[in-house]
Amino acid sequence: MNRLRKARLATALAVLALSTDLPAAEMYRWKDHDGQTVYSDKPPTGAKVQTEIVRTNDTGNARVSSGATDWTEKEREFRRRRIEEREARGPEEERKKQACEAARRRSAELKAPEGQLLFRTDKNGERVFIGDDERAALASESERAIAENCGR
Repeated sequence: MNRLRKARLATALAVLALSTDLPAAEMYRWKDHDGQTVYSDKPPTGAKVQTEIVRTNDTGNARVSSGATDWTEKEREFRRRRIEEREARGPEEERKKQACEAARRRSAELKAPEGQLLFRTDKNGERVFIGDDERAALASESERAIAENCGR
């Protein structure tokens, strides 16, 4: 009984000791229009500025939140690069890339296991099942589109 009580007390003290650093407040840091660094507990309104969330604990120590800032910044950077790549390629190259991707998806759909039913929708929105002959014709058309648009 005495051992159990000591174990519970030790566990409670360990949890208490570890939880003292947990309370945190989110602070936002950004540069204003004059180039001054601004700290606030609320994000900036109106202006488009790049913010950084800074977490502070009750001891006054501040640490930059690596999780949220890192992945959002990486996502922003990735999207910016994609837009720049699209603009650099030009409209014809972008059209060919999209046609290539569509043809590859269609080809993969048509290579479904034998016996799996495939369908398309007609102009009335009703399902029309694709037979073996039509499936083979669509597959060869997809392969032709891949050869034409993918350049491989």
